[in-house]
Amino acid sequence: MKKFYQYTMILFAGVLGACSSMIVDSPYEDSFPTGFSTAEYMELHPELRILQIRDYVSNQNTLYEESQKALGVDVAPIKANDETSFLANNDVLKAIYTHPLMLGKTEADWNTYAANAASADAAAQKDAKIVQKDLLKYNFVGVADDWGALQAIPVDEVAISQQYLMFGKGHGWTYRKCRLDESNLPIRDPKVFVDENNVSNGVESEAEYKQYVDTGLYCYDEANGVDRIVKANENKKKGEVKQAQ
Repeated sequence: MKKFYQYTMILFAGVLGACSSMIVDSPYEDSFPTGFSTAEYMELHPELRILQIRDYVSNQNTLYEESQKALGVDVAPIKANDETSFLANNDVLKAIYTHPLMLGKTEADWNTYAANAASADAAAQKDAKIVQKDLLKYNFVGVADDWGALQAIPVDEVAISQQYLMFGKGHGWTYRKCRLDESNLPIRDPKVFVDENNVSNGVESEAEYKQYVDTGLYCYDEANGVDRIVKANENKKKGEVKQAQ
């Protein structure tokens, strides 16, 4: 389930990345629910920005490598040296590792990684290399100031807003935070999934829940850490999410 969810997100990030020059005209604006804000939606679903950043870095690295190859330059040793230098800069690695829109880990997670990376133990080194694989997704090959380059990546607001229209809106993604006067709205919990045999099962995770068809509108109650129902889901067919009664 998680792999399918990740693939779906990557698919939308890739397709919508091509829409960055589009202007959101009035027909699109009319499709957004009242109170929709791209910045707020991105804050609620940081994975959209995370994938956008990774995609940007990957594209830039591809362009750099292709340009060097066109000049007859062997890119492999350049890339290897660049990655070694990148992984040796703990200040930048920690900033990436703990940034909420990059790897989003905690200080304790970083301390664990740092200890594993410095350890001679084979198991610890293996764990560190797994983390390093993720960190390298934020490395610009051929760029001296990776952190500065990451900070300068523009936010593609059109792509994020279009993701809501093309996927999030039909799959029950919370689209904004709840307002002060909405604290009494019904809570969307527990989430219930009806399988092909019409058997109700609790959905295992938020990532899994985001895959299913749900046309309701939901806000996030930040104070209480719950989603609230602004407009109830109208889809109650087999294989789709329905609200618990």
